[in-house]
Amino acid sequence: MSRILFISIILVSCFSFSQEFTHKKKLSTLKKGWYEIALDHEVYNHASKDLGDLRILGINSKGDTMEAPYILENYENNDEINEITCKPYNVTSNGQGFYATFKLKENLFISELNLLFANINYDWLIDLEGSNTEGDWLTITKNQRIINIDNEQMEFDHSKINFNPTNFKFYRVFIKSTTEKPKIESITVKTTGVNQKKLPLIPITPTFKVENKNKTTLIEVTLKQPVPVHSISITSKNDYDFYRPITIFYGNLDSTMNEEGVVKRFENETSYIFSSENNYPILLTMSTCNRFIISIENGDNEPLDIKKIAVNTLNYKLITRITKEGNYSLFYGNNDLVTPQYDIQLFKQNIPAEIEKISLEDEEELIPIIEPTKKPISKVWLWIVMFGLIGIMIFFSVRMLKN
Repeated sequence: MSRILFISIILVSCFSFSQEFTHKKKLSTLKKGWYEIALDHEVYNHASKDLGDLRILGINSKGDTMEAPYILENYENNDEINEITCKPYNVTSNGQGFYATFKLKENLFISELNLLFANINYDWLIDLEGSNTEGDWLTITKNQRIINIDNEQMEFDHSKINFNPTNFKFYRVFIKSTTEKPKIESITVKTTGVNQKKLPLIPITPTFKVENKNKTTLIEVTLKQPVPVHSISITSKNDYDFYRPITIFYGNLDSTMNEEGVVKRFENETSYIFSSENNYPILLTMSTCNRFIISIENGDNEPLDIKKIAVNTLNYKLITRITKEGNYSLFYGNNDLVTPQYDIQLFKQNIPAEIEKISLEDEEELIPIIEPTKKPISKVWLWIVMFGLIGIMIFFSVRMLKN
């Protein structure tokens, strides 16, 4: 009897989850401890573009629903890590918080930012943006939390934010504080190698078509399936020097070009200089997508002869901590959810060096529970009922008058 009851509870819980998510992958029974879960392309196919809707949910023997915290990471190469200290400038503010800009002297990848404040006892959220022109700012990470506690009971400081490797020339920090002005003394960044070849990028060869029109080269790039994009590499056949502004539009799976060549319905874009002297991959804000439009401004020059385009991705993994044994699954497929904020993101240094690696099982589609639609009552019947009530009232009124 208890076994039947437990199975019933699990089924009811799964139905409730199906109201929020479209797909899941089982992780089976997990005991207390740390686990590493490698994501696959089926997850990328149905999860939100920023992977912010991933949830690890479980059910214990009592039928209680549990959510396990996780950290989303990629399999990056952390060799040759160096620290560089920068001085902020252009410190400005608006009604929501304060901006501070800093510049890197070299073309380096950074993946960590450490802020040193004169302030104490703060609890702020941080956004980080990057740009190569100090004009078009692209979001690198949002709502990372920094905390400082300094009192008689304890001293605690967490003013470090981590993100996927980036190599912009300019960076801008936005500190969401409306009550106190942050006093930044210095900014320290960690580099992850001397050039982009240190990253374990996975190149994917897409199909693409080129159209030259009105001094502009438009390239439509298509992948077979969505992937979490890190960067795009463009190779030309030209053996002469060139310097061309380009814009890459991406982030919407059903985006198209119109007859005038104007790109529409894309969620993200990035600007860059495509040059014969700079053949680095063009870094993009991480988004899961499969279509891109590359616009190259040729000016008065002849169009470039594009030889090859590669879309670079990184393999992603989840690091999760299980505190209660139960049957767990990875749920995803809800564009309305935002990236969760878990405490373990503040204590990465406490994650064991060796943790158990587990695999996701086959993908299951969750069928939402749809309530049957009720047929509207015909207006004819409403009129019949209304006239019937009026007739009854008239009948009894006349009868009362006769008496």
